[in-house]
Amino acid sequence: MKPVASIRTPATATTPTGRNAALDSARGLAIVLMIVDHAAVISFDIAIATDNIRLVTRLALPLFAILFGYFLICRPTQPLSGKTGTPKQGPWAAFRRPAQILAAAFAANILFVPEYGRLEILVSFLACNLLYSVLGRYFIVLLLAVAMFPYDPTLDLLDYPLTLTASLVAIGMVLRLYGFQKAILAATFATLAGLAFVPTPPLFVLLFAIPATCIVALASVSPELSVGWLALLGRYPLTTYVTQYYILFGARWLMTSG
Repeated sequence: MKPVASIRTPATATTPTGRNAALDSARGLAIVLMIVDHAAVISFDIAIATDNIRLVTRLALPLFAILFGYFLICRPTQPLSGKTGTPKQGPWAAFRRPAQILAAAFAANILFVPEYGRLEILVSFLACNLLYSVLGRYFIVLLLAVAMFPYDPTLDLLDYPLTLTASLVAIGMVLRLYGFQKAILAATFATLAGLAFVPTPPLFVLLFAIPATCIVALASVSPELSVGWLALLGRYPLTTYVTQYYILFGARWLMTSG
């Protein structure tokens, strides 16, 4: 296992199968935290506070968002043959991921919007993906967006406003493009800007930006740190994420209707 101090170019580590199982595990961890968080609010109506489990589950969003930004960047691959190249993609490849997120967001919001009156986090990720398709690597500038949080027009529309999500996604892009040290600086900026401009409870999410960056950076250079069942969840994030809503809302309906 490589020490954290040696992390410089986290985009290069992969397993022989072409996937980094540790990154899948980190994504799986984010999903588990989200499930626990949703169970707390849907099943037990627990509000976000510093004295309950929903403070710890704030790690879920920065972890997922940083991974999302990390994988938004298209980089050359390094096949086992040693020849560098780019993956072959069809003309519709760029639209495949946004289409998948759109379908998942639609399925999730069928339940979420009637309950909470806002669009849930997948819509924020979809907006980030669409912005990246326009801005490309200039999306990184949106790291600064967190300072505009009080003026965000999506505050009443999205469960996680776009300025908050975009800033965290940008950290993942910084990690992929420029390495661990610059990503930590970006995460530190997001945290300090959050302390200055973001009220609680949204601020709690930004307080986990640095730990989430460290987790993703370590996983990116150490595929052997994978956890089998977490990696499996992380390999199918949208399916798992949407399914948990239907299970949790279904379970609540069964308990209340009985």
